[in-house]
Amino acid sequence: MRFWIKVLANSLAFFFFLCPLSLRWFLAQLLAWLSFDVLRFRRYTILRNLQIAFPQWDHDRKLRVARESMAGLCYNLIEFCLLPIMN
Repeated sequence: MRFWIKVLANSLAFFFFLCPLSLRWFLAQLLAWLSFDVLRFRRYTILRNLQIAFPQWDHDRKLRVARESMAGLCYNLIEFCLLPIMN
């Protein structure tokens, strides 16, 4: 089992290594859309935290910032996947 996890991690790292930066960012935005808008993963928590921190913002601005934040997190996940091939 460990062997297959290592193979999967290295394959994923190699795939992301070959992808240009713009494609990585596009994949991060796609993953963020899927997790935030479709699956609604942590949506309530993010919007509630923005409501506490910025009560003067309107709902559209909070949604925009929340989506950008989730895209940044997803991009960090993609970059984290590159760790197995770094020396």
